[in-house]
Amino acid sequence: MPCGSWVELMGRDDNYRSINHIRSQGFHDIIDNFPDMKMVNQQTANWSQTEAYDVTESLLQQYSDIDGVICGNDTMALGAMAAIKDAGLGDVIFVGFDGSDEVIMSIKSGGIKATVMQPSSRPICLLNSFPTTVYGCSHTSLGSRVEVFSGSIAVCLA
Repeated sequence: MPCGSWVELMGRDDNYRSINHIRSQGFHDIIDNFPDMKMVNQQTANWSQTEAYDVTESLLQQYSDIDGVICGNDTMALGAMAAIKDAGLGDVIFVGFDGSDEVIMSIKSGGIKATVMQPSSRPICLLNSFPTTVYGCSHTSLGSRVEVFSGSIAVCLA
């Protein structure tokens, strides 16, 4: 069963019905079902790789033993990963959102652990039509898979 402490990096901190909060709620709908996974902090990084780096660097002053970083987009996941790497820390799981080409490549090379893709109809269609490829991520060679949560998102996991 999954366990550990994690932080969440969100986009712009705006109204409750924004894409930022919808994505965050999607993560929480799943992760909060695992009582041994504890969110220790949630910060805004404004969808920016640079801000995600800076925020993560700051968070490491207080939480040097985090196990994961969940990000509202792939760009912030890349920034968080760079900050953790530059701090000399390893074995941290990074999750992004958007299924960007850069993050798919990072998944293939063992960096980012997962990216969420939306809408799920396209990756599921690709999975059914081309069983070895989902957004360029070969699930047979990587051992990754696509799962649908609440009928609205798909996750490419390494």
